[in-house]
Amino acid sequence: MEALRLPFLLNHGIICFSLFLLVGTISGFILYLFYLPIKYWLLKSKRIDKVISRKINYIYVTCIFLIVCYASYISIYPGNDFFEAEFNIVTLKKLPKSAEFISTHASYPGFKGDYCSSSQIRLPHKEYMKLLKQMQDDKSLAETVEQMSFVEFENALQDKNKENIEHGFIRQIEGEEDRYYYIGFYNDHQTIFINVCYT
Repeated sequence: MEALRLPFLLNHGIICFSLFLLVGTISGFILYLFYLPIKYWLLKSKRIDKVISRKINYIYVTCIFLIVCYASYISIYPGNDFFEAEFNIVTLKKLPKSAEFISTHASYPGFKGDYCSSSQIRLPHKEYMKLLKQMQDDKSLAETVEQMSFVEFENALQDKNKENIEHGFIRQIEGEEDRYYYIGFYNDHQTIFINVCYT
């Protein structure tokens, strides 16, 4: 599954990097225009020489390049904060501090903002049961035995079988029918899955 995902990441990584590079170059150029009068004043007043000015230019370009690389990376490999926000959206609850992310996967957003994400989260048994009860009591959730199948979910499962998900809930929001919010409770009574798709 990861082998199939590699070309996808490479293609989208190149597109992502190119877009950020374009935006970074334009933004950097505009900012540099504001710096030019200051640069000329510093050179004219001999507060800096041409060598130092050249070093400043190199540092500036390097910083822009590093920012572009970092922005591209986190767009393809979002951090746990992203998946914590997904948990909040699906459950309308804060993620317990005792929660541990076991596996997280997200597709790169399309031009219309469509993407899918899935995370496998481990909770202490007590927190697992508490969250399950809260989801069962939430009238805005619909219980389901089926899950939408997509690559990110298959990857997040790792060695687990989705047939062993005992309880599943979908949050349905009026006017957001193109969004899929799902939480599944695994039969080990400590693992949950959070799935989100914007289509």
